[in-house]
Amino acid sequence: MKHNYNFIPLDFQTKSGLQFLPKILMLLDKNKSMMVDDYTDANYEGLLNFVKSFTPWFIAITKNDEFLGFIYCTDWQGSETQKHSCEISACSEKKYFGSDTRNVLKLFTEYLYNNLGLVKIFARTYKENFNCVKILIDSGFKQEGFLKGSTLRNNELQDQFIFGRLNPIFVKNKSVKDKRDYRIKYNYNKKNRKEV
Repeated sequence: MKHNYNFIPLDFQTKSGLQFLPKILMLLDKNKSMMVDDYTDANYEGLLNFVKSFTPWFIAITKNDEFLGFIYCTDWQGSETQKHSCEISACSEKKYFGSDTRNVLKLFTEYLYNNLGLVKIFARTYKENFNCVKILIDSGFKQEGFLKGSTLRNNELQDQFIFGRLNPIFVKNKSVKDKRDYRIKYNYNKKNRKEV
């Protein structure tokens, strides 16, 4: 059976997609320990403001017309006319975790690459969110960093992983000369994999 995934942006002005708002808020509340930090009000009004702050890029997802979860984009880099990168975060109902979550992530990243021309997409996750780490790795994301004490959660310093993925077209079209020039320009030391 072919699954039909739909991505419905929330729009508080036109009311588009708002039929999913109660389910989004319930899912966000259920998973807030992995989604928000101490700087986000975790009550109803705070979670509603959290959702509103990411529109029009807060998107409800359905599978065969049933609510699956949500995904949102933040931290856009680039200009008004050409976006370069963004951070994504997602959450799904438990019964959809696994292949459905990977499929949704794949479709959404392809949309961002193909329709917005993004070069890079990245994601942050708490170090103990093993399910998220697995989905990101299975979806072609690579760990690029570790942020020690990057935020507070439950009044304790929290560490986060950063995962990133370059647009495959950009990687395929990047010439060997361009890669060599990059290493020369930034004095890149391949053996130590760091700028020197």
